[in-house]
Amino acid sequence: MTVSEYFHIKQQVMLSVSSSDRLNQTINELKEYFKEKINSPRRCEQIKTIGQLLHVLEIRDLLSENNVQALKYIALYLSDQGLVDKLNDYERCHTPKYCNNYYNLENSYSVSQKETFKNVSNKNPYSDMSNRKIQRIHKTVIEQIGTFWRDLARNLKIRECDIDYIDKNYHSLPAKAERMFQIYIDNNADSQKWLLELCEALEKSRRKDLAKTLNHILTMNI
Repeated sequence: MTVSEYFHIKQQVMLSVSSSDRLNQTINELKEYFKEKINSPRRCEQIKTIGQLLHVLEIRDLLSENNVQALKYIALYLSDQGLVDKLNDYERCHTPKYCNNYYNLENSYSVSQKETFKNVSNKNPYSDMSNRKIQRIHKTVIEQIGTFWRDLARNLKIRECDIDYIDKNYHSLPAKAERMFQIYIDNNADSQKWLLELCEALEKSRRKDLAKTLNHILTMNI
């Protein structure tokens, strides 16, 4: 398993939490569970999103590529069995990287299943994402993709004829990227996982740095 796979499974946890019918209550109850381990009332008070919570857990060495127990607890809390199975598969296949580990494993802890679980709704997990955050994501891709826009377009399964048309009729790189991105959005208007697909396409296009930037934007309280 790679850091990239850890990144993707963490994103899937965020997607699952974002699908909760009572998102704010879910965040507050998860914060309460991890409160003692975070050991900072001020830091807990600042957490407003699931992305911010996971970031704090990483800072506190409670979550890492080698230790996904916190993600398993969240998946169990949500009663998302599919996600629990993915996390179990991740643990079975993952080989700890002690030399290059980002976080200390000594603080790993056991997970006890919550008595009451919540059902995950089938609505679009990004339906509650603010327009400001969505626009930030769009703008970041358009401004930073540069000459990789054609690779990204192919990995987003945009037709080659559309790619050729964009290349011929749009002159600046941002203009090409903007048109390419608009075609992708138009074709995925009903997708429940467009951002995850976008990040995967960016990684295939050799732009893991940009995928990480989008993940950071997702954690912002904007």
